[in-house]
Amino acid sequence: MTLLSWIFGIGAMASLFLMNQQKNRERMLWCKLCADVFWGAHYFCLGAVGGMIPNVVGIVREGIYLNRRKHKWASSVVWPIIFVIIIFTVGLFSFKSLINILPITASCCATAVLWLQRPRLTKFVLIFVSSAFLIYDIFVGSYIGIINETLSISSAIIYFTREAIEKRRGKNEKGIQ
Repeated sequence: MTLLSWIFGIGAMASLFLMNQQKNRERMLWCKLCADVFWGAHYFCLGAVGGMIPNVVGIVREGIYLNRRKHKWASSVVWPIIFVIIIFTVGLFSFKSLINILPITASCCATAVLWLQRPRLTKFVLIFVSSAFLIYDIFVGSYIGIINETLSISSAIIYFTREAIEKRRGKNEKGIQ
């Protein structure tokens, strides 16, 4: 199971790294959906139910969020509320220690920010989400999770740095003309 958890963790890491490099919200959601599938399987293999639950809910969440433009039923503001309630309710039933609060809270934040159609804000809030999961991963012994969250935070910082450099270049080019 340990080897399998590492394989799933690597798939999740790759998905999240790619997500942080996307400018398009739909591509971000597809990457997040893949990451949630991999993380759900990873935490299942570790027996870390507190980490698994938000990711399983995330699979359904991203599926609905991806359909917002195509189907009116998927664009109801009630969906993020439903997902937050589900995450908290299932999280309470599986509650084993105070550390379980981290993935539950982080997933609720991700639920809210992924609903918004603002990829830049999503990346910014996901730095907090990754930080919360980093602490959780340290406590549950998910070494691949620790590596992932460190890389996810780094990836988001790289995105924001690259964006700032591009803006500065654009301003410099306009000033030179």
